[in-house]
Amino acid sequence: MTRQRYNFIGTIVAIFFGVISSVEAEVPLIFGVHPYMSNAKLEQKFTPLIHYLEAKTGQPIELKIGRNYTEHIDAIGNDRIDIAYIGPAPFISMVNKYGKKNILAKLEINGDSHFRGRIIAHQESKLKSLAELKGRHFAFGDESSTMSHLVPRYMLIQAGITVGKDIQHSFLNSHENVALGVLVGDFDAGAIKDEVFIKFQSRGIKEIASTPPISSHLIITRTDLPDATNRILQEALFSLKDSPSGEQIMGSIRSGMSAFVPADEEDYANLKTIIDSLNQAGIH
Repeated sequence: MTRQRYNFIGTIVAIFFGVISSVEAEVPLIFGVHPYMSNAKLEQKFTPLIHYLEAKTGQPIELKIGRNYTEHIDAIGNDRIDIAYIGPAPFISMVNKYGKKNILAKLEINGDSHFRGRIIAHQESKLKSLAELKGRHFAFGDESSTMSHLVPRYMLIQAGITVGKDIQHSFLNSHENVALGVLVGDFDAGAIKDEVFIKFQSRGIKEIASTPPISSHLIITRTDLPDATNRILQEALFSLKDSPSGEQIMGSIRSGMSAFVPADEEDYANLKTIIDSLNQAGIH
C-alpha cells in the first residue's frame, strides 16, 4: 500500500474520530431539580444558572425536572443525573439508599446557610400551637420533602400527635399547594418552607410553630463525573456571588440568596438524626 493511501486512510479515520469527539462534547450535562414548584416556575428559576454554568464549563446543560421527589432521588442515586439541586431530607434519603455523591456547594440565604420551615394556619384560625392540632386536618407537601413533611412530622410526634390517629392528613405534592389549601379552608394547618411562608403571609396565613434550623439545599454531582468537571463547576458556583450577573442569577433561584458556600455531610447530622428517628417509627 502506498504512503499516499496510508495518508488518505489516516485522514478519514481522523475526521471520523474528530466527529465523534465533537458529538460527545455536545452531549449535554443533565441538571436535575425536584418538583417543589410548577415546571414553568422552576424553568424560570434555574435557566439563568444553567446558562452561567454552560459558559463556565463549555458544555451544554439540560434542565430535567423530576415528576416527583422519589423519581428525582432515584435518578440521582442511579447516576442518571449529572448535576442535581436537592433538598436536605431527600439528600439524606438518597445517601442512605445509594451511597455518597460529590457535594459541590449549598445555598446561603442572607448570609445564612440554614433554613427553617413553618407550621401554618389561616390567619383567622384560633390555633396557636401544635398541641391544638388534634382532631384537625393537616396538609403536607411531598412525602420526601424536608420542610413540608419530614421535619414537621417529627415535630408532631414530639408534640404527642400521631398522624392518622390524632389528625387527618393529606399530601398535596408542593409547598404552594399546602399554602393555598390552608388559605381556602380545605385544611386547618399545614407545613411549608420559609420562602413560601413569606410569599403567602400577606394573603392570610400565620405561623403556629417553626422548625429547627436545617442546613440548606445542595448542589451535588454523579459519582463518576470527572474531577476536572467537578472542580470547574464548584469554582463557578463559589465565584457566582462576584459575577456581574450573580445577583440576578441567585435572586432567580431564591429571594435573598447571597452565595453558594462549601458543604459536607456533617452539616446535615441533625437532620440525619431526625430522619433516622422517623425511619425507626416506620415513616420513610
